Amino acid sequence: MRALALLPICVLVGCFTKDEEEEESSTIVVLGGDQDADSDADSDDGGSTGSTSGDAGSGDDTGGSGSGSDGGGTDGGTSGSPDEDRDSDGYTADEDCNDNNSAVYPGADDSTCDGIDNDCDGWIDSDWDGDRWEDNDIEPTLLEDIEGEEVTINDAYLHLSVDADVYRFYADDGMFDWFNVEAEVIDVPGTVDIKLQLYHMETADGDAGDGLLEESDETGLGGDESVGIGEGWFVTDKTGWFEVVVTSVDGSSCTDPYTLIIKADTK
Repeated sequence: MRALALLPICVLVGCFTKDEEEEESSTIVVLGGDQDADSDADSDDGGSTGSTSGDAGSGDDTGGSGSGSDGGGTDGGTSGSPDEDRDSDGYTADEDCNDNNSAVYPGADDSTCDGIDNDCDGWIDSDWDGDRWEDNDIEPTLLEDIEGEEVTINDAYLHLSVDADVYRFYADDGMFDWFNVEAEVIDVPGTVDIKLQLYHMETADGDAGDGLLEESDETGLGGDESVGIGEGWFVTDKTGWFEVVVTSVDGSSCTDPYTLIIKADTK
């Protein structure tokens, strides 16, 4: 009888304990859910922030079509709207590569050597005309007959990076001399990596020459380069017109010139 009397009490205690555990378990799940929800909300907020940042980045691309030195992309990104014209130069942020500078816009004067792409054409200082050798991008600079001479050019620039300076000259490879043609570029600006080439373009009779004789691109930015040929006694097949070509492999400069030294039959 005593065992039967205790049975309902144990059942009741057992039920009470089970209910309490379920309640506690349920409570933990609910709290865990709230914590996760808070975390998700924070993540969502972060996602929204990221989206806003992405939009700003998109504005960055829209605003900046010029070179990095102008900071055009960054300035355009702070506009908030591609239709704004913050610097009041007549061009909105989606047209202007730097909408914080009224001197920078498509078609502006870019003739000053200041490291800025004023006209938004993607080429810094593209209208600068301080190089007196600039015309040789189209026609070689003619040095005439420099037989037995050493010619020095110390005021030439490689600007823009597509600039090619070509120097044409004549030299007589006589029968009884130790013929040589040499070219050396020194004082190269630290912003330019130069390639130097030597060509035999035309014989004394007007026939096609031997073409490329030697080229050098051994160094990097600011490095000197040299090329040359030398012939022994009685060899006389190199009389004619030669060309030395100076080009940029990387970079340009409108502030510092390079120095080119050409020697023809000086031995």
